[in-house]
Amino acid sequence: MAINKSDSEVNYLLDIPEGQSEDSLEAERKLLVEEMEGEKKKKKKKKRNPSGAVIASKMDQTFPLRRREIVEAGPPVKTLKERWPALFTERQVYAEFNRVVTKNLQGDLFEDLDRHTPRLVEIFMAKKDCDTDETLAQVSVGVLTVVPEDEQLVPNQLHLHPISTAIIVEGDYPKVMKHFRLHSKSDAWPGREQAPAKIAKS
Repeated sequence: MAINKSDSEVNYLLDIPEGQSEDSLEAERKLLVEEMEGEKKKKKKKKRNPSGAVIASKMDQTFPLRRREIVEAGPPVKTLKERWPALFTERQVYAEFNRVVTKNLQGDLFEDLDRHTPRLVEIFMAKKDCDTDETLAQVSVGVLTVVPEDEQLVPNQLHLHPISTAIIVEGDYPKVMKHFRLHSKSDAWPGREQAPAKIAKS
């Protein structure tokens, strides 16, 4: 199934660069997979860490081929992960976003969080009436983050991955969201339409 173009996708679908072909880029893709596997093809294979510089270079080089696959074929995630394992690393998620829309995903995310978090805190701390006050007092709010399986976890460390972060609300969901909508209409919260957080009920 083909993917429709978004207005923000500056580099939605690029032509194969001059001097390259789909075959040559496919060969680079295979080298990229080998680099991700961390194996030296010698008489005795020895594991090594993938080179970040090599991966970044080859991901840039193979971008037109990768976009053709994603846009025109729309392969399943499993197939995409097998053919482009580097695309599922945190660094390359940010890099691919920049390749497609020419924006800094991580920088924009934290900038938006810094801008909107104080107002979000005010919304949940506000006391509209006794009923709302009691409702909000019983609400638990948490941040859920999903990290890669191979990521080393450090106790008490905050993990913020934009593609896998959500705000979880536990409590009287309809009343909470009614209160949230009333306060979110305030002019004191400019740019609220672009708020980056996802709110999920539990």
